[in-house]
Amino acid sequence: MFRTIRLIGITGVFFGELFTPSVQAFDVLDRQASYHDSKYITLGAGLGFTGFAFQEGIDGDPGFAFRVSGGHHFNRYLQAEILYEFSTFRFHSPDPIAPTTQLSTRSAMNNEMIRFVLTYPAVLLQPYVSAGIGGYNWIGVNDETALSFPINFSLPLAAGLRAYIYKNLVSMDLDFNYYILFGENQSADTLTLLGLDKVSFDSYAFMTSFTFHFL
Repeated sequence: MFRTIRLIGITGVFFGELFTPSVQAFDVLDRQASYHDSKYITLGAGLGFTGFAFQEGIDGDPGFAFRVSGGHHFNRYLQAEILYEFSTFRFHSPDPIAPTTQLSTRSAMNNEMIRFVLTYPAVLLQPYVSAGIGGYNWIGVNDETALSFPINFSLPLAAGLRAYIYKNLVSMDLDFNYYILFGENQSADTLTLLGLDKVSFDSYAFMTSFTFHFL
């Protein structure tokens, strides 16, 4: 009988040691999982690169982007954010003096936006999509180009993945952002000077951001 009790005890210790690492592993996953409280203020910053799509009249090169953000979780699924994004790049445009040749100049773009983010928080890598409204403008445009891009509207769209590095406090976001831009066309006189029919483009950005979540 004592041998039987001893055998049961040894067996229990063996299975306890066998499953303890698994329990600890699941605990680690749980610590990185979605937060559970619904009232968080968020502050974030990120880096990435930017580019242009559907270009007519100019040819923009890829560049670098920096972003800061602040937001609020309405619940586990829905969040509102205010973002500012600064990007710098080179672009090529017709020379007003000799339109058959191209000027290569450097410029920068400001993007400000308000967006709503819809997240699926039930998994470790949380997918999300977002949409909003914003404004943009170019700064530092060389006068030699005869181009001007003052403040105008944009529609920011995004999709990405979020993972909590530290539960309820720090997350890392990887996302692709596409900006539908309005008002980028130039005046009739400028188009004639440059020998163009139209100036049109959208922009995009791949970003990596770290976000702090506060009560």
